[in-house]
Amino acid sequence: MTTGPRIIITDRVIQGGLDTKFEYNPRGVRLHGLISEDEYRDIVKTINRHLKSSRATKFDGALLATGALMVPLAVWGIRHARQKKRRRCLLKEAIEEFNENHESLWMQYNKRSTGSFLSIEKRQTDHGQPDYTDDESDDKPSFRNSVNA
Repeated sequence: MTTGPRIIITDRVIQGGLDTKFEYNPRGVRLHGLISEDEYRDIVKTINRHLKSSRATKFDGALLATGALMVPLAVWGIRHARQKKRRRCLLKEAIEEFNENHESLWMQYNKRSTGSFLSIEKRQTDHGQPDYTDDESDDKPSFRNSVNA
């Protein structure tokens, strides 16, 4: 649950509906002063480049176009499932890389039944849980005790 401003990165359909690409143009995107327009453009272009290897090829388009023969449609279905899985893994890698390189920002992919989206927000130090970094102290409360208190 977010309490602060959130940048929503929208996507658009490409290649005749076979794929999506994140929109790198910051026009119309509320950046909330978290990043500049140039930073936004660079971040989204980096993610798109990272996902490029999971996109459909011309061969996939040809398989889909010859779907009336049924065999090419089955092959396309298998390829499409692999591409979706690869895209999911590559997107996870890109998000982890972003989160490692930006100490003050947090990127996440939000899955919703109404439509999923990629977002950037100000990083919370605890992410909903207490941050106990000092292991030397014996008097620190446990998480369970802090919830019940």
